[in-house]
Amino acid sequence: MTTTPHELDLLPGHIRVGDAERAAVTERLSAHAAVGRLTVEELEQRLELAQRAVVVTDLRALEIDLAT
Repeated sequence: MTTTPHELDLLPGHIRVGDAERAAVTERLSAHAAVGRLTVEELEQRLELAQRAVVVTDLRALEIDLAT
């Protein structure tokens, strides 16, 4: 189940995520850092949290303040 940020918004928060969802969020976070929306420190923190994410809500929280 690979998702876009908008697709994550449509899923119930309690749904478990897999490696593909974590990787997709990681790519998007890196892109946000590349254009200056996140500092290196913020990116590192969010990437760590993305790797530990268990459910959709965990991943949503990492992108909620970023424009898509």
